[in-house]
Amino acid sequence: MAVEYGPARTHAPGVGRYARELVRALVRRRDAPRLLLLETGRAPRAVPESALGLAAAPAGLVTCVRSRLPERALAALARLGQPLERRAGGCDLVQRVRAFAPCVVRAPAVLTLSELPRQAAARGALARTLDGL
Repeated sequence: MAVEYGPARTHAPGVGRYARELVRALVRRRDAPRLLLLETGRAPRAVPESALGLAAAPAGLVTCVRSRLPERALAALARLGQPLERRAGGCDLVQRVRAFAPCVVRAPAVLTLSELPRQAAARGALARTLDGL
């Protein structure tokens, strides 16, 4: 299983906290899946390593893959058949936390919606994006 993990390291509240809590819960399970944490972009890491909860993970359970390429470059690579999770060894499911994530995946994806836009036009654009996932 892969988790879009960039916001967990760059945003303390909101989707960042959701991603951290999801991973914390998964690594503590007795039947924990192997996790591939996908980080993209150049945003500085604002959340300290100690706050991520990864220290509780058994050795070899979690693999972090970070790409500092611009999001447009990652989207282009994904369209060419090289999505980030494939270059990292593949996965069977991706948990996305942003609707407009640059990492287009071939594996089935689950998207967490933290809030919907208030404007009808923005909701329509989001719906069209989600339809293309």
